[in-house]
Amino acid sequence: MTVTFNEERFGLTEGQQSCINSYQSQQSNYNTYQAYANMLAKTLKNSVDAIRTWFPINLTSRSTAYLIYSNAALSCEGFMTQATVNATQTAAICAKFNFTDIDDVQFFVRGK
Repeated sequence: MTVTFNEERFGLTEGQQSCINSYQSQQSNYNTYQAYANMLAKTLKNSVDAIRTWFPINLTSRSTAYLIYSNAALSCEGFMTQATVNATQTAAICAKFNFTDIDDVQFFVRGK
């Protein structure tokens, strides 16, 4: 199986490329670039809710993980104390999760 330019560069499979080409050809009233611009605009519009939800969570998680990693005075225990978590729960949580790992911090920032 050979890898096409679009698969390598953009991560598009043959089926996805075919779908895009079909969409572009159905938009016969428009120039090719307009059909692609319409598709891009629809994709952005559909992505806004996900961006609004996940960008703040991701940014907060990255900042918190970096602060804990770069500052010895900050720790999992310190953050749990600020959240008024009791000592037993704090020990269990801090033993289970790595608070310098963005995914672990994101679990707590997301609150689910």
